[in-house]
Amino acid sequence: MKILNLHEYHLTAYIGESYGELFDLENDPCQLYNLWDSPEHRETKRDLLVLLMKRFAETDSTLPRKLGHA
Repeated sequence: MKILNLHEYHLTAYIGESYGELFDLENDPCQLYNLWDSPEHRETKRDLLVLLMKRFAETDSTLPRKLGHA
């Protein structure tokens, strides 16, 4: 996973859906061009989704706590 500037992107993921929104705030500050399906942004989307899921797991009290190092 590459290091991302989290202030450079805006990601919206919808639980149970295969679509979402990904905007490059540096190049598209008005969020007019959704990059969700852009092949050039596939890795960025994946990395942001991984970070989102990790953050969700850290903050959701209904999930069991992670016990190992992963």
